[in-house]
Amino acid sequence: MKKILFSFLFIIVISPVFAQTVKFGISGGLNESSLDSKDQSGDKYARLAGFNAGIFSDIDFGKVSIEPGLFYTTKGQRLTNIIYYEIPSTSPGGSLNGHGSNIYNYLELPVNILYNIPVSFGKFFIGGGPYLAYGLSAKSKVSTTETSGGSSSTIESDTQLSFGSDNAELKRFDFGLGAKGGLALKNGLSLSAGYEHGLSNVVNESGLSIKNEVLSVSLGYCFL
Repeated sequence: MKKILFSFLFIIVISPVFAQTVKFGISGGLNESSLDSKDQSGDKYARLAGFNAGIFSDIDFGKVSIEPGLFYTTKGQRLTNIIYYEIPSTSPGGSLNGHGSNIYNYLELPVNILYNIPVSFGKFFIGGGPYLAYGLSAKSKVSTTETSGGSSSTIESDTQLSFGSDNAELKRFDFGLGAKGGLALKNGLSLSAGYEHGLSNVVNESGLSIKNEVLSVSLGYCFL
């Protein structure tokens, strides 16, 4: 992990020395995240809506540019799980319906290498690169409704998750690869879409592999 972080910082520090121009900007947008899991529990998963916001640098070499950034970003997924269970034949059938979400908040450092296609009103760009993320906080929100005999009861829970090395804790660091493409206008505005897939298992539990996966759409402004 230290080698990865050192490589990131080396690229960011040395690149401006050889660049034609260096600009800075701000960006923010929407995330649709999920967890790539080998969980065989039968639970039903759906994408979780979130957001990203931060700053970036455009280190321009002409046809190619390097774009490091620092972002606050949300990851995780929604859970919908319907379980039917048998109760004594003297009573009506019952059901247990649970839904909720796992939300992870990260401080993320992506470094994208982009290929630029100039046009009269700006440039199109496409590329990708690695990212390194540091877990800031995480929580699990669950709502469970039990229905039996014509009546129902609901239990709400909001649990803060912790980072560490214990079996029940999340790993603090996440890293992976991303892809990005979009349009940058000459007035500094840009619109981009991105995809990230984690290469690191974010849990410590033995036999369980969970990796972050994020789709995003962002609007940015690069100061001229």
